[in-house]
Amino acid sequence: MNQVFKIVEVGTRRYRVRTPLGGLDDTQLKSGNAAVVRQQMTVPQQLHKLLTGSSISRIQEETKAQIRVSHGDTIELEGSVGEVAAAKKRIQKVIDEGTQTIPYTHFISLPIGDSDVQRRVGVFQSEVK
Repeated sequence: MNQVFKIVEVGTRRYRVRTPLGGLDDTQLKSGNAAVVRQQMTVPQQLHKLLTGSSISRIQEETKAQIRVSHGDTIELEGSVGEVAAAKKRIQKVIDEGTQTIPYTHFISLPIGDSDVQRRVGVFQSEVK
């Protein structure tokens, strides 16, 4: 679910004002009032271990987006549209690289005599890799 906010500056203070989705036009985005977007990204909880505190801190520093990892399968991202998009790409890259190095935990041994079963096992193997 996306929530869009508008940053309104009053004197020296900045306030987030909730706006309906699509409520900001290009002139508002280009002026000093940048939109703040809050998005959720689904990452299975078993893969949260790949997102260490240092990797999250580094992504936040580089993208300027705020990242909150919950106890469920969701990760909340908050920032401008570009910041959130960049953070999503970086998180996905960390997840993709991390899943390549996860060791196998199970071994399956099946006697295969039928050619159709052999073909389907081959398809399964290529999808798992």
